[in-house]
Amino acid sequence: MAENMSLADQAVQALAMVKAMDECVDNEHPERHVVRSMKRVAEQALAAAFRNAIDVAWMAKDLQETARKLESSAKPHNE
Repeated sequence: MAENMSLADQAVQALAMVKAMDECVDNEHPERHVVRSMKRVAEQALAAAFRNAIDVAWMAKDLQETARKLESSAKPHNE
């Protein structure tokens, strides 16, 4: 793996690697169940990480909006 990969590059690499985990595994391979389970776990981990990142991004957006409202309400109004 290349060092200093961007977050987008890491995401693309992870998605590609997870997608490829069971490419060469068919029903004749004795390890098929374990590999498919590992793929499900990897997919669940990525999905949870994406959901968490989205949640944090929304929280940051809400925090910024609240901070702007507080700033504007704290300013004296010229009457």
